[in-house]
Amino acid sequence: MEPLGVNGYNMLDLGDRLQVLWKLGVSIGNVKTETLGYSLYSLFGFYVEVELRYEADNTVITAATPFVYGDRLEKYEAGINLPEWIHNR
Repeated sequence: MEPLGVNGYNMLDLGDRLQVLWKLGVSIGNVKTETLGYSLYSLFGFYVEVELRYEADNTVITAATPFVYGDRLEKYEAGINLPEWIHNR
């Protein structure tokens, strides 16, 4: 598969985004609360945040959001070692 940019990745439906992510993405970190979970991946030179909702009997993936930098990274800073250049954007 040829690398996708953020816009190309975002044009895929959620199922296709997840298939590409599971096959080619690199897991970077996770953050969990009582009812939500977030997983950060690196893919084609950008990040993808997968949002999960914990229900009584299962876990539901509600979004796979691509981004290059920004506030989404803040929640992961305590648990992973992000490159210094990330903080200067």
